[in-house]
Amino acid sequence: MTRFSNETLEAAGMNPDEFNDRQVEVILGALRHVRSFVYAKALPGVMRAYGEDSVVARDLKTGLAQVRAFGQEHLDWREGGPRRRDAPTLPPDKASVLVELGEEMGMLGSGNAHGKVVDRLLVQGSYAVGVEERTILAKSHMAHQLRGSSGVVPTVLGLANGRSLTAEDRVEELPYARGAKTEFDVVSAAIRSHFGAEAIGEEIVEADLFGMLFDEPGEVRRYVLPNDGGEAVVLRAPKVEGRKEGFANTADTHMFAVQALGVENVLGETVLGTTTQVYAGYQRIDMIRKWGLPYAAQVEMAGFYDAEWTQPAHLGQEYKAVMDQATFLMDDLEVLANREPALRSVIDLGA
Repeated sequence: MTRFSNETLEAAGMNPDEFNDRQVEVILGALRHVRSFVYAKALPGVMRAYGEDSVVARDLKTGLAQVRAFGQEHLDWREGGPRRRDAPTLPPDKASVLVELGEEMGMLGSGNAHGKVVDRLLVQGSYAVGVEERTILAKSHMAHQLRGSSGVVPTVLGLANGRSLTAEDRVEELPYARGAKTEFDVVSAAIRSHFGAEAIGEEIVEADLFGMLFDEPGEVRRYVLPNDGGEAVVLRAPKVEGRKEGFANTADTHMFAVQALGVENVLGETVLGTTTQVYAGYQRIDMIRKWGLPYAAQVEMAGFYDAEWTQPAHLGQEYKAVMDQATFLMDDLEVLANREPALRSVIDLGA
């Protein structure tokens, strides 16, 4: 049994059995992805780079805990703080092994997603401190290229919060975004710039998610895309009581997106996100947690190379971020198994 009504599933073009089959496929795919990171990428890289003991538990949850503990001990230079572009300069010996580890985990270079057939392309704002908004433009540019190579005409989705821009964002260097006041403005401007999108409407959306307290409504901007008449939707998540400076974090933004789009339009779809390659591992697992497990959506990430975000210290912090997200995913699967006992054997088999 699913937690969605037959009417909702029917609106999504599925019946309960089809939804269950897709959910099982997502769960097994998520576990394969985590196992690959732990045993095929993270662990061999750590062993070669640091010469640590290669004996690790065979069960996934314990093995993940071991490589995560390594990251917390050796790689957490932020000490729990936010991501920053101004990463510290590390000693040459430590820097070289982190570069080797980054190569092992696929954090360098670019990811190839051309030709993938997807339902939705995602362009997400940045939640780092002092990130140049040109990164958002690069995400939009990649989404435009991917849309042109897809066999269907996917919807473009932009996600942002209402964070006001600062001098650190250097938005004045970006002609397409002149006059932008917030991250929401920049994501909207990037999509208009690349897709030639024409605005067809704005609306305010009240948000009431799982008892969370929102300080204001969210906002939706809708655009029609030229040539094929496709659609782009840009969402600004509302402010959230208790969050840092009140702005929605990534999880809040994704939950708001599902509400604004409608659950029936998200169930079972295929989503392809664009990001800097160094973030692709972390963000894919995060998207699996927010879209894949709850809504049986298939999630992929396509990354582009950005030299500024591939300094050795950045590679270390993103290693840690991947392992943290993978741990959270395992916790989410345990909650899912407790809520839907029929999935327990599937989860235990994959782990």
